[in-house]
Amino acid sequence: MKQSTINISTLPSEIINIVQGKAFIYPYAIDAQEVLGNPASIVFCNKQFPSKETMSKIAIEENTPMTAFVLHKQNNIFDIEFYTPSGDTFSLCGHATIIASHFISEQYSFEEVIFLREGLPYQLSTTNIKANNTHQFTLVTMPAFMPKSLAIHDASVYTNCLGIANNQVEAIYQCEELQDIIVVVSNAEILRNVEPNFPQLSTVLANNNIRGLFITALSSLPEIDYEVRIFAPHFDIDEDISCGSANCSLLPLWNKLLNAPNNKEFKILCPYNFSTNKMGGIEIGHFNAENNTINIGGMIGK
Repeated sequence: MKQSTINISTLPSEIINIVQGKAFIYPYAIDAQEVLGNPASIVFCNKQFPSKETMSKIAIEENTPMTAFVLHKQNNIFDIEFYTPSGDTFSLCGHATIIASHFISEQYSFEEVIFLREGLPYQLSTTNIKANNTHQFTLVTMPAFMPKSLAIHDASVYTNCLGIANNQVEAIYQCEELQDIIVVVSNAEILRNVEPNFPQLSTVLANNNIRGLFITALSSLPEIDYEVRIFAPHFDIDEDISCGSANCSLLPLWNKLLNAPNNKEFKILCPYNFSTNKMGGIEIGHFNAENNTINIGGMIGK
């Protein structure tokens, strides 16, 4: 468990502890590159959440890709709130939920942990599994959202920010439930070489009330099914290292595009910052068409 550098004694009495961990690490190199995992700060609260202003300030000071505040309700049920490095509230974060579940499991010995978030019309169910003596694996079950197709020329405002031509784009989709835009490109090489205009993209996403812009492609690596890069510069996350909730729409989409069987296991790579010989994260996911859910999981590190 990595402790936060914030002095707990200077915080309100609602704060018990702040810890940091990583989700979607991988013990082996992928394509000869180290896999980083995505960090999050987990703030354990007592009796009630602090004010939104206080939570925003803590998230800004933590400056991790996501800060999750958790509050024990009863048994294995916890409330959860998400804040970005810019101090904004966030609707849903898979990797922070997974990390929170891992630390709760360590503290309370719960194998299964359920999270509730105000305004979220569904619960987030997590399961903690000891992969071996060294590695822990945690997965979260979330709703699946089939994205709707957009005309490529109508979505040029997004592809222009990515610097890619229309002939490199296979299709564009929008997940209306989470307000995400998905750009499917012809191959992973295009995906890995994209260099977004982040100031322009930040303005476009904010003006259109879009949570994140995803670019995805089938992987050229034999052990990986598809790859995805995630951009949300308007939340001070130019590129997310490895995003779990993106797969609420990506898993059902790729399942449909590949005509895959129900509950097929997908291995997903986020090749964040691959030019420095580092990858973002490895995620394992399934889409269950019968109950319209996905689960996404990965190894936990500290």
